[in-house]
Amino acid sequence: MKNFLLLAIASIFTSSIIVSFLELCQIAVDTFIDMTEHTWWLPLIWTPTLTMLIVFITNRFAPGTAGSGNQQIKAALDDQCDDQTRSKFVSLKVAVFKYFSTVMGFFAGLSIGREGPTVQIASSVMYSIRKFFPQDSKFTSKFLISVGGAIGLAVAFKAIIAGTVFALEESANTVKRNSRVMYFTMITFAVVTCFMLEGFHPFYTNIDMPTISLDMIMPLIVTVLIGAVLGGLFARCLLASMPNRKTLLGIFKSNHPIILAGILGLVIAVIGILCGGITYSDGYNYTKGTIIGSQDFSLWFVPLKFIATWFTAWTGVPAGMFSPLLSIGAGIGNTVGEILSVNPTLLLMCGMTSFLSAVIRAPLTSGFLAVEVLGAYTMIPLALLVSLLSDKISDQVSPPLWLTQKNSLLYNTKK
Repeated sequence: MKNFLLLAIASIFTSSIIVSFLELCQIAVDTFIDMTEHTWWLPLIWTPTLTMLIVFITNRFAPGTAGSGNQQIKAALDDQCDDQTRSKFVSLKVAVFKYFSTVMGFFAGLSIGREGPTVQIASSVMYSIRKFFPQDSKFTSKFLISVGGAIGLAVAFKAIIAGTVFALEESANTVKRNSRVMYFTMITFAVVTCFMLEGFHPFYTNIDMPTISLDMIMPLIVTVLIGAVLGGLFARCLLASMPNRKTLLGIFKSNHPIILAGILGLVIAVIGILCGGITYSDGYNYTKGTIIGSQDFSLWFVPLKFIATWFTAWTGVPAGMFSPLLSIGAGIGNTVGEILSVNPTLLLMCGMTSFLSAVIRAPLTSGFLAVEVLGAYTMIPLALLVSLLSDKISDQVSPPLWLTQKNSLLYNTKK
């Protein structure tokens, strides 16, 4: 009972931290938008300057927070990762730096998401209570990290199924059979806490899905193929721009990270100004507007959001990608619907599922997440089919993103 109470309190506390983080990120987004509405040219100075500052702070004080956070969690759960190395990826220090540096990224107008950081922050908080359990406890360090990651994703998207599946898909061997009930219980505690603080509603909105008719088969196939191939290309872009000594992009990032951050920050600002600000932040408002039909269609959203999100990740700032990836995927579905003159509602979900699955290579998580953010639970079979097919297609285009990043992290950390 003592262990149960400790885990329950930690889960509720962690959920509250994540909710506060999400709220602070939204304040940063709103503040940046207000600034740009009053002074359109401000991002040309503000965005690159703040991006350079974030990269400097990250590289100097908390290099383990760079990137989305998902690859760090995979590294922390790896059997080759010892406690000293693990503490560089999950600790209270990591949680604090990830929390505030990501908020700064939103304040800078970068194309980032909140959900990767929520995974690393929640895992770090849960990992910090490991000392209260005996060494032979079934609630191991890996268990706490894994359940923290699940809480982070589930609370960020209010998606209890996707959060649970995400942790099991990425770290199934870390959860012992006799602790799985406790695992699910802690995630439930966290999500219920989130519902109490923020209310019960899907991440985007409830959407009524049309029936799948024969005239929708071809648009669906086109959406899945485009989403999967573009997702694979996006993953390749991210891998090519990792700090390394093999590619020109990687070499420049290794040698001149601050200068690169300033250059990319300026490009991101220019893109945002040219397209009326739709590429700033995580794309939530544009995507929700597209879903409910209040957003004007833009043929340029997908390519420009693709570039802005890639360049943001290339800077090395602490930043998530889940929301931007969902936005790009929804944009793909909407574009196919506009070009082929069909109802895009179903294509939005399939585009989200396809692009997300192709990038992160976690098909079950992608399928359930796309369904939960839209409240479209009747589409679970279709979403899972799309995500599984997209995962296979992406495999022909790019190596697994998170796995490759994880291996690079472990190698570079131990050098």
